[in-house]
Amino acid sequence: MSQSSKILELLKDGQKHHVGEILDFAYGSDRFSAANLTGRISELRRKGYKIECTPDEKFHSQSWYRLLGKEDSPQMSDWKRTKIAPRIVHHLDLNTRNNDIANLHLCQDRREHNRLHYSLELTAAKLFRRGVIKFKDSQYTDN
Repeated sequence: MSQSSKILELLKDGQKHHVGEILDFAYGSDRFSAANLTGRISELRRKGYKIECTPDEKFHSQSWYRLLGKEDSPQMSDWKRTKIAPRIVHHLDLNTRNNDIANLHLCQDRREHNRLHYSLELTAAKLFRRGVIKFKDSQYTDN
């Protein structure tokens, strides 16, 4: 079994896996470089697999990987970008590094994306008027 196949087998559970765990599983040791893993991940992406990479919060040179799906599968077909109608992704929690599918909304166009941000501002204003959100030390806060 090739290293790419082994990596795919590990990632198929949909959970996040640390770079060391993946290297150990695919190569039998975590002493191989992350460059080896990056090459295999790129190979899988070229084959149509959607793989999320999240930097480790403590060790920024290391990452977590998670398989989101395959581009020709039904759940991924809505997420494919086309040359005819490019779409904009809205991050529900406003964290552009959080690419979890549950945190993403695919907008039809920039206008819809702008409406989403405007509706968020209106909701925040209502919460401010209710006292849920406060303005303190030149910033908004919820405590």
